[in-house]
Amino acid sequence: MSELIKMVGKLKELGLTEYEARVYLTLITKGSLQGGELALNSGVPRTKVYESVRGLIKKKLVEAYGRPRKFSAVSSPEPFEIIIEQEERKFRELKSLIGELRSMSQKTGVSSVKGSFQIINGGGIESVVNDMISKTRDKITFIVNSNTFGIIKKYERQLMSMRLSEVKVNAIVSPKDSELVNDASTSLLPMLVGNTIDGRSAIVSDDRYLLLINEDSGTGVLVMLPQLIGLIDKYVVDPLISSSIDIKSYIRLINTGSAEEFFNLKNDKSIFEILSQAAFERLPEDVLWQIGDEMVDIFKTRVPAQFVTSEFNLAIPVFIELISSDIKDGTVKYDELTKIINIEYAGKEGNLPVSPWLLMLKGYLKSIGRDLQVVGRFQVEDKTIIQIRLPWEFQTITL
Repeated sequence: MSELIKMVGKLKELGLTEYEARVYLTLITKGSLQGGELALNSGVPRTKVYESVRGLIKKKLVEAYGRPRKFSAVSSPEPFEIIIEQEERKFRELKSLIGELRSMSQKTGVSSVKGSFQIINGGGIESVVNDMISKTRDKITFIVNSNTFGIIKKYERQLMSMRLSEVKVNAIVSPKDSELVNDASTSLLPMLVGNTIDGRSAIVSDDRYLLLINEDSGTGVLVMLPQLIGLIDKYVVDPLISSSIDIKSYIRLINTGSAEEFFNLKNDKSIFEILSQAAFERLPEDVLWQIGDEMVDIFKTRVPAQFVTSEFNLAIPVFIELISSDIKDGTVKYDELTKIINIEYAGKEGNLPVSPWLLMLKGYLKSIGRDLQVVGRFQVEDKTIIQIRLPWEFQTITL
């Protein structure tokens, strides 16, 4: 099992997704398989198998042939040679960038670049970090490697005082560096173990400052663009924090020999697909529709999505596309003339298609005083077809 996880990890480093790596390794070891067989043997959800196969075909690592459709791994090493060449080009570009940073930085102090970025040499990094810590009012996050862990050790008492003042202080170290994990376990500051940025350390202070430190060159880049930093914080830093684990729990997992497996499972988003599939298969249909009502109420308070406040005829196409994105092994068609959604999907007759967005559509319509109606449901070979009619009346939505 551990060897398979390592192979998946190595293939991900070459640009494959988690599911693509599993599918590819399954085809390598099992030979040609149909979609259902591939899902069963790879552990990849059936709804994601065909998407993964399409990605592998695009990368020229898998071929499709015959009827019923079968898939096999390409034996030629040429696709990997192309991937390696692309990675080598990225490496050359990175080295060139590091060289430019070195040439721009001075032996002491800070060099300003267009007022929004600063290139900082090794001697200036500590003063910048001290300034960031002193100015933080809400939240500061450290993503560190062994070379920059000393920053946390130096300021840990000050950071602990900030925590007592209700400043959110997070610090993440990588599970790949066992020596660093041991050092971090002795810190006064509660530490997290999780994904980091290879070859980089980063410090994010509120939505105002981001310091990115290059481990090789010892230089740093200070970014002072609140809008950009806010996006990085929301879409990069916060997910890293949420996918991490506190260091004491991690050490307990190490002692049981299951730390690596934990991170693979914790970061595997397929659990949400499994949950959805189980709910759709087990819960009565009327209960599912009620869940859709509650989902819309929660959605409107948490996600500022314009389409839920658009006119009816503008919102419906968005819902159709979202439902279609859930139905991987089937089709979703909408007839504007009859106002009927025709959904063809792999599933048992009587079960709704596994699409949370379909439930959301029901809840959305209810929130504007409308409803949908299931007008047809039948089985054709291994496919189920469900027909849903939307209301004819249109109105401007006010929420």
